[in-house]
Amino acid sequence: MTAATPSHGRISIGQHLINRLHEAGLRRLYGVPGDFNLEFLELLVKDGRISWIGCCNEMNAAYAADGDARLSGFGAVLTTYGVGDLSALQAVAGARAECVPVLSLAGLPPLNAVDNRFPLHHTLLNGDYEDVRAAYRPYTASQGRVEAHNAAEVIDRAITDVFQQKVPAYLQLPCDLCDVTIPTPRTPLALDLPESDPGTLAMVTSALAGKISQARQGIVLVDALVARYGLEEQVMDFITRTGLPYALLPTSRTVLERNHPLYRGIYNGRASVPAAPGFDLDSYVAGADCVVGVGTRLFEFSTGFFSAAIQSGAWCNVEPYGLRHGFATPALGKGKVVTGARMGDILRATAQALPAPKAASGPAPKRTLPPLATDKAAWNGAVFWNRIAHFLRPEDGIFTDMGTCSANLAAVDLPEGARFNIQTIWAAIGYATPAVMGQQMASLGLGEKRRHVLFTGEGAFQLTAQEISTMMRHHLNPVVFVINNRGYTVERCILGEHAPFNDVAPWRYAALPKALGEEGRSQSFEVRDQQELEVALAAAENPSKLTLIEVHLEPLDAPEGLWKMGKAIADMDYSRSV
Repeated sequence: MTAATPSHGRISIGQHLINRLHEAGLRRLYGVPGDFNLEFLELLVKDGRISWIGCCNEMNAAYAADGDARLSGFGAVLTTYGVGDLSALQAVAGARAECVPVLSLAGLPPLNAVDNRFPLHHTLLNGDYEDVRAAYRPYTASQGRVEAHNAAEVIDRAITDVFQQKVPAYLQLPCDLCDVTIPTPRTPLALDLPESDPGTLAMVTSALAGKISQARQGIVLVDALVARYGLEEQVMDFITRTGLPYALLPTSRTVLERNHPLYRGIYNGRASVPAAPGFDLDSYVAGADCVVGVGTRLFEFSTGFFSAAIQSGAWCNVEPYGLRHGFATPALGKGKVVTGARMGDILRATAQALPAPKAASGPAPKRTLPPLATDKAAWNGAVFWNRIAHFLRPEDGIFTDMGTCSANLAAVDLPEGARFNIQTIWAAIGYATPAVMGQQMASLGLGEKRRHVLFTGEGAFQLTAQEISTMMRHHLNPVVFVINNRGYTVERCILGEHAPFNDVAPWRYAALPKALGEEGRSQSFEVRDQQELEVALAAAENPSKLTLIEVHLEPLDAPEGLWKMGKAIADMDYSRSV
């Protein structure tokens, strides 16, 4: 008999929560212990099916859960009330913006203290125990509080919300309820979206198939929600069955294969990167009379700062549970959102309703690599990033923060099979360091042998650098490139090229792993020229331990695209409208 199968008709609330988390696929719980969650942690450790990953702070723990969930499909963070869950909230908000399924679980003071409004530590001493739930409300699908009379329902709703909506939920567990028993629930979790309504599905399918069949020039734009719902194969089947070309967005660079004859590149308005030289992807999309988005969420960084010119009558977006469209049909009307059908069902039924297309013709795009610099070339960012394009290999798990690193990686043709992760929408620098830790743990849990590679600027790294100690504690072996350009280069490209507010404290980054971890669990390198880079890359080919490579570059060494983006941001943020 296991903890998941009690021998009687009642079960403790804490054990039921653990059972449900495990049933939903959770294998790692990230967080920081606190006096309101310790009894639950004791039970979790005793149960043994979910590993506890203690982190350096709650924000980092939530970032790690985010990185884990992007691969495993479900992440969770445990904190204590007030000082803990509010620390995690910034990262939870990022998961909401990016549609990442993360449960934020907090230990609450005893229910008696809550009900009687006791002035306790970790509070404002005003007896208000609704304030944190109110803070979480805009960033989570639900904000539940477990009580004896509703424990099973509240726990199940939180987990179901995370799975069905692919956004975070918040759940409070009063610390005195962990061992209170409730009737053992007999029904399994309902994690999938409701079944498609047959009438709605037929109506949406007819309209979408009709639009595609009448199109003179069509294209499919694929975004990250496809990966969140695990629909990569269904989307590729839809593309091949319809014969429509497709493009990915900056938020979904490696979601689908990029060596397919129908692949056209990365769509980003005027900043689009075509798969083949000479092809104008931006103009093609602008001229299309049928643009099918799949889980697409457009904003300034996926539209070339709103330079995307998509005809309103051409546009439709297949959403997780419906269709948003701009074209007119007798059945759907014009410019409406129709709900009641799953994304996968819509794609499958639409493809089946269309005649079989001709086989895709023409050569598949081939990966292009930049020429390597000569030995005598002056050391700069272009030399470094050109070499990195050759260093990256298929199956790498790649993480980066928004900024100089992401701008340079945007020009790198990533190898097929690599998994690219970035927090493009929320764009919180410092995200990538704890997130790569969470994803490598998830990868190892799935039996993968991927190399994980992090590219981060030193300004971003300073926000969350202490989490490399957790990596070493758990014997992880990521390759961590810290680009030391003596400040916030991305901000210098926007405003204040030489301003002191864009400087950061000068750390000795290569010395950090030795200071933060046990002997023998890391290796570090400093790079100031090509020769030192080759030594470091050789050690990073198949590392057995954490490998930190500090790369020294000049403060204003940024690609042309980043300077253009900086100007666009400055124009948008600081142009006077009055």
